Amino acid sequence: MNKKAFTLIETLTVIVILSITISISYITYTHLVESSKLKILTGTAVNLRDEIINYLIKNRPLSSDFDIALIPQKPIYKDIPISNKTPWGNNYNKLYASVIKQNSQLYINIFFDIPNKGCYVLYDGSHQAVYLSSNCVGPI
Repeated sequence: MNKKAFTLIETLTVIVILSITISISYITYTHLVESSKLKILTGTAVNLRDEIINYLIKNRPLSSDFDIALIPQKPIYKDIPISNKTPWGNNYNKLYASVIKQNSQLYINIFFDIPNKGCYVLYDGSHQAVYLSSNCVGPI
């Protein structure tokens, strides 16, 4: 009898190699997905900052610092378009902007309070949402 078959050791070796490959692929995939969601959050913040600047140019004199509640949105800011959905698919707990005037410069920081994710902020001029903490405490 001359049967050709894989031995138990060969089969286990293939299973181990496949398991390691799948584990590494899954970790890489979840990291890429999370990274892309943070980039979406950053893009949302940049768009919001631009909308806030447009709103301020049209409607409000820039005499002092103030905060803008975007979620829950106050009727005065109804002209600022905002989606309630986070990149993770749930609703924001809070979303607000802090407008700071310094030496005739205007800085707008966008704060996101995201359920089960914590607090993120996009500082004016930056291109990345920065994780602050798991507990969001803001002015609004």
